[in-house]
Amino acid sequence: MRVLFFVPHTALAAGARYRVYQFLPYLQAAGIDCTVRAFTSPELYGLLYGGGHELRRAGLILARSLQRLKDVAGAGQFDAFFVYKECFPFGPPLIEEHLKSLGKPLIYDFDDAIFLPESTRLRQRLRSPDKVARIVTLADRVIVSNQHLAGFSSAYNRNVEIIPTCIDMSVFVPKPCARATNAPLRIGWIGSHSTAKYLERLGLVFSRLAARFDFELHVIGAGRTLRFPGVRSVERAWRLEAEVGEFQDLDIGVYPLGDSVWELGKAGFKAIQYMAVGVPSVSSPVGVMNEIVRDGTDGFLADSDDEWFDKLSRLLSDADLRRRMAERGREAVEQRFSLSANAPKLVEAIRATVAGRAVGGAHG
Repeated sequence: MRVLFFVPHTALAAGARYRVYQFLPYLQAAGIDCTVRAFTSPELYGLLYGGGHELRRAGLILARSLQRLKDVAGAGQFDAFFVYKECFPFGPPLIEEHLKSLGKPLIYDFDDAIFLPESTRLRQRLRSPDKVARIVTLADRVIVSNQHLAGFSSAYNRNVEIIPTCIDMSVFVPKPCARATNAPLRIGWIGSHSTAKYLERLGLVFSRLAARFDFELHVIGAGRTLRFPGVRSVERAWRLEAEVGEFQDLDIGVYPLGDSVWELGKAGFKAIQYMAVGVPSVSSPVGVMNEIVRDGTDGFLADSDDEWFDKLSRLLSDADLRRRMAERGREAVEQRFSLSANAPKLVEAIRATVAGRAVGGAHG
């Protein structure tokens, strides 16, 4: 069986890395021959999120658009198509419609509320408003990361399956050796320029904590300087090769979120990463986070500033609590969100789709 995967980005992008690339060895071992075609190149991906270089960026977008046409031209030799998010970033889903016309099974996967309106009028014009709904309708099977996205998809397609964004537990492991006992504890946040706004909302909480506890705040990937009064901070750019180590070096993780309809579609993956490496965390009780974290058992959920202060204070002052939550968190991820637990589901989903078997409704 030969499957052609269309993804927006290379493995540099977290979504593609965890929804597609990490599954490839499992799929190959199951007899599914995988070919992946990304729209962006590593250079273009860096320019898209680094700013500047407009002419170079435009030239690369044109070059990658031509390459996408070549990808589509050779699609007929495959047995099935797997589209993560979209084949092409602009306009209506013409490529997906063409793939459907070839008479081969089409599987569609997404893990964010990308069906919501774009943030600006220009971006809305560049991207067809009903694009996601149209692709969901075209697909023979839809795979999403949580129940909120399944609810949207089920309005357009009865064959919807939930496979959570998962993690390779052989890669994300606890730090092999403990840090010096006299070193200050590390509270950490690992994110991106687009999610740094959530961390800023905890500024007063961190300042209150700094007046009482000795800790460092590690901020990875914010893309700009974030400083809070009285808080000793360490800031670094995110790097793929350092990702696991950045998680392992923390004592406590934080995962603040907003409470809009966009956040309801998020997969809660940062909390899963903290739990996998044995780092207890505090997260916002938004959407799927209420399913991932069992408050007080394998992590904490906090809404108000007072709740954030109280639960971070408890973790900072109680090493045994940190240890217990770390152990339970890793056990929970192993059972529900590990790659080994979920890869067989994707293998079966692809096989069943090619064989023409329906899921029969959304399920987890």
